[in-house]
Amino acid sequence: MLLKGVWGMYQRTLFARRNAESQEKRLDELKKRERFLSKEIYTMQSQQGIEREARHLYDVGKKGEELVVLVDRDIPDKKPEVIHKGVLYTILHFLHIR
Repeated sequence: MLLKGVWGMYQRTLFARRNAESQEKRLDELKKRERFLSKEIYTMQSQQGIEREARHLYDVGKKGEELVVLVDRDIPDKKPEVIHKGVLYTILHFLHIR
């Protein structure tokens, strides 16, 4: 009877310790996120931060800015291949006639 009580107490202690470790890890993650968000809030309170976020979200620029488009020359210009697959084509292809 005493052994059963001691074993139950050990299991509850072990469970509580694991739960506490898990909660400490979660708290650390939340503190890191809080620091990140605090920095973002501080940055967003400046004009440069607002412009950076607007450029990122809406792909906008200042008046007078120009856009540069880089094109990879290694990719040959291919015309799309037109494929006509009607009922007759499918039948002929199935019969290996065409």
